[in-house]
Amino acid sequence: MSRIRRTRLTSSRRPSWWRRRCGWIAEWQRARASGDGAAARRAEDALRSSHGWRVLRDLDRAGDWSEVFWEYADEVAAGTVRAGYVPALGCR
Repeated sequence: MSRIRRTRLTSSRRPSWWRRRCGWIAEWQRARASGDGAAARRAEDALRSSHGWRVLRDLDRAGDWSEVFWEYADEVAAGTVRAGYVPALGCR
């Protein structure tokens, strides 16, 4: 069973990386829908690299939010994304 829970950061803790992580998933969806394989691969590579993002490693020490994001990121990198990622990750 998935460990995904609805965990959100407060708006005061949403720096630019917050928009980027949702943006990479949205870019992957756009690229797949338009048949832009190169852009889809760039988004997949970016999401794979999220396991090394310092901000997510730091957040991981404080709770499960990073684990939740990495679960979604790994799914996208493998070629799929679950409906409902927007509210689950707090994307806008």
